[in-house]
Amino acid sequence: GDCAAHRIELQGLIDGEPRIFIDHLHRMYPEAAPDWPPPAPDPPPTARRLHTEGRTFDGWLTRVGVPQLVVFMETPLEEIDVERWGSRLRSHSELDSEGANVDFVKIEGPTRMSMRSFERGIEGETLACGTGMVAAAAVGVASGRTGLPVRVTTRGGFEFEIRTEEGPNGTRRWYLAGDARLVAEGRLADATSGARPC
Repeated sequence: GDCAAHRIELQGLIDGEPRIFIDHLHRMYPEAAPDWPPPAPDPPPTARRLHTEGRTFDGWLTRVGVPQLVVFMETPLEEIDVERWGSRLRSHSELDSEGANVDFVKIEGPTRMSMRSFERGIEGETLACGTGMVAAAAVGVASGRTGLPVRVTTRGGFEFEIRTEEGPNGTRRWYLAGDARLVAEGRLADATSGARPC
């Protein structure tokens, strides 16, 4: 969402601050329909205790578009072997067959946290995970570890803010705002119609 909003801003497609709304199927729209369900964690976070290779991890499972396992750490995140433990927890037998992204989170203060993420599909650590940040914030609130808005610092050194607003029918909408950068441009080749911009 942040990257799409930044691209729209760079191309001058809208005036003012770009806002992109993403539904539960990851479809993006320039504005939210009034009857949209909020992009909130669903189902609500549930505690999970997972054992692997002689180590116990207390995590929280939820879904923000994709399954997310949020694991709060007491030790500095630099000390966690994300590749090793993320790969073990990502497809742990206690999770559904699709597994989950694994977000290792350290609370840095009442409204601050840092995180490192191991993502499915990539099958490795990424520099930032937007859905993981929303999941971490939701779990932080649900478990009484943090309040909102909360600022999250990622492995890539980026800082994001997660907040909520009142939506229709008493629902809450979750928002993620922060850094987005254009790092490359390219063209996708289509065998039938030639290249098209992306």
